[in-house]
Amino acid sequence: MFFRKVVSRSNGKEYTYVKLIENYREGSKVKQRVIANLGNIEDLTPEKVQGLIAGLSRICGLETDSDDAAFETKKVLQFGDVLALHKVWTLLGINKIIQDLMGSEKSSVLPHLVEIMVMNQVIKPKSRKTLSDWYRSLYLPQLEGKNLSPEHFSRALDALTAIKEPLEKRIFQAIQNLFPAGSGTIYCHLTRGFFDRAVNESAGLRSGRSFIGRPPERKQVDMGILVNEKGIPLGHRMFMGSFADGDTVPKRVSQIKDQYAIDNCIFVGDQNIITDENVRLLVAYGYEYIMGLELRFNLELGPLEDYLEMPSEKFEAIEDDLLYREIKSAENRYLLCYNPEKAAESIFILENRLNSIEKELAEIQKWVENKCSVNAKANFYKAKNLLKDTFCRRYFECMYDEKMNKFNYRRRQDVIDREISRSGKFVIKTNTRDLSPLQIINAYTNYAEARDEFRLIKNNEAGPGDYTESRIRGYVFISVLAYLMEKALENILSRHNIEISARNALEILEDIKLTINEMNQKEIRFVTPVDGIQKDILAALGVAEVPRTLTKGAVL
Repeated sequence: MFFRKVVSRSNGKEYTYVKLIENYREGSKVKQRVIANLGNIEDLTPEKVQGLIAGLSRICGLETDSDDAAFETKKVLQFGDVLALHKVWTLLGINKIIQDLMGSEKSSVLPHLVEIMVMNQVIKPKSRKTLSDWYRSLYLPQLEGKNLSPEHFSRALDALTAIKEPLEKRIFQAIQNLFPAGSGTIYCHLTRGFFDRAVNESAGLRSGRSFIGRPPERKQVDMGILVNEKGIPLGHRMFMGSFADGDTVPKRVSQIKDQYAIDNCIFVGDQNIITDENVRLLVAYGYEYIMGLELRFNLELGPLEDYLEMPSEKFEAIEDDLLYREIKSAENRYLLCYNPEKAAESIFILENRLNSIEKELAEIQKWVENKCSVNAKANFYKAKNLLKDTFCRRYFECMYDEKMNKFNYRRRQDVIDREISRSGKFVIKTNTRDLSPLQIINAYTNYAEARDEFRLIKNNEAGPGDYTESRIRGYVFISVLAYLMEKALENILSRHNIEISARNALEILEDIKLTINEMNQKEIRFVTPVDGIQKDILAALGVAEVPRTLTKGAVL
């Protein structure tokens, strides 16, 4: 069990609640449920929190005596999630590969620096600490006692960029051995990210804005990420320009195929990234593609309008939570996909938002009718932020009759019905004839996951030279390695019948901490209890048991 902060928004205000969450297994899936809601975090004063702790201690028989006054916790380190990621990193053999490629003349610390940068990208800490501060909160026995500066990480990043090609080849071989694919088909995910510079708070830069109020420049980076059918990344190509620049994509294909000895490469992307010109070039060169289409304002979907409005009963089930309908044309195949779970979630959110807006509109109506007979217009304009809201304008028609002093509104039910009918649906277009609908859908959903992962490329340290091509290539490589870690973790857990995302697995393990304590001038290291699904996840990674106490420098 663990506590979680849940943020909700209403009427432009943000509210944070504290809930007690429990993980549980249902078959091979890991789910969560709320055990208790402790209310608004603003109401949980220090006195109330201490009262809860004291009361829980009494009930569980954990009351302390006076001798415990000598026991002091000096430091609390992240342990569970760090251990899991280190196990995956070790399984892939990346530290050893980097050390082999760098040679004995290079520092043995360098592979660990790369590992820290990758961990930072995977864990995505909420704090804005730089790497040279953040790594101190992790249990990293191999670096204990070392003082790492921003320059250490910058040099490690440059060294990593210099060995990209041979490193990716070795990692490619390791992945093929650990996670053999069922076919020789490789997918090239064409995606776009934005490179975000780190914020140096000590220099007065906060929340991504400079001291004169201008947001920092973001550089666009277009990438081709090679993945196997399991969605595990095998390598990447970065384009400083854009996919829209002539025959950028086809020109790189021969390089990719030669480097990885690939027989069949299928390109996957979204309509807003793969331009019509590139589609024509891909087809002209004889390549296949899988592309997600925009649902709104898309002329290409004109012939598919009737299918988009179809009820789910006319779809075929491909998995428990996914249905599809295939429409074929002379040149292309279209897969209209429907996820009932996502649809229900989207409709629930839509209805809540509609009800919230409607409630506010009713208040405006009441103000006009009952309270604003003299100064109705002024009061009416107090609600201008609501009436200018894009959501309100899309789904509601609002009318004010100044002469009659009446305000009325109604839902645009035709627009709402259309939105509901399309909830949970997405459309895939492809020219491949050999892949089954399931293979096509899996290829695109793998792409969608990668697309979201690479949307914002994190800069781990503020410093000079951030925007040089070499440095940007380094940060992109770190992001690809981080995504490799996530997908490898998911595949390892799936082998052990634990169907859970890497993000959820790491959140579950995040509660396992290492506390460094002092008692009677002696250091004692405790690991917080490991229970239930936490044990299952770590066991899948080869950690049969986590000891409650650790000696200094102990490696699991």
